[in-house]
Amino acid sequence: MKEIELVETSARNRVDMEQVYRLTYKTYLQRGLIKPFPEKRLANNQALDAEPSTVVYLAKRAERIVGSLSLSFSPHIKDVYNHAYFAEDLAKETSSGMMFSGWRLAVDTEDEASKVIVLKLIAEAVKLGVSRDCKHGFLCFLEEDLSFYQKVLPGYLVGKRVKNSTEVQATLCMWRCNITMAQYKRLQTLIKRLSKYR
Repeated sequence: MKEIELVETSARNRVDMEQVYRLTYKTYLQRGLIKPFPEKRLANNQALDAEPSTVVYLAKRAERIVGSLSLSFSPHIKDVYNHAYFAEDLAKETSSGMMFSGWRLAVDTEDEASKVIVLKLIAEAVKLGVSRDCKHGFLCFLEEDLSFYQKVLPGYLVGKRVKNSTEVQATLCMWRCNITMAQYKRLQTLIKRLSKYR
């Protein structure tokens, strides 16, 4: 089986982004965040995709996208992704310079290396954060993934919020972590360890 390759893309690459939107639909459907719809693509947050500060990382296997993670950079807490849901919790947070917000993590759960893919995407985000002098990062994920992030990316829980709609209900968590080279090296160690047992 071919190795996973990480590449950076942007909203300008329509071929890549179309695959991202289709993978996002598949992932969100599997996680119970959306109900099925005919288009089978979820092009959410296209305005944020188009922002110059947004970076999209792709995990590819033989040119097929099996994972993606979007990152937005800003020195302002108000720019953290999903701020509207976590406004009360984030109001207690302070900024100490540039930080990133990780969002739209989508991974093909049918890929045997799905956990490794998640770790590789997060590690790449931390590495880029270090290179851009970020001190902190924020990630938004489902409550059922909380124990995973507590193990792999030390930080703290900013808050939990229930996202209600007419179709689905989910509890989202906002996680804050320090962005350091030590964090990146720790993630690389976890990736090597997990890769041995695949």
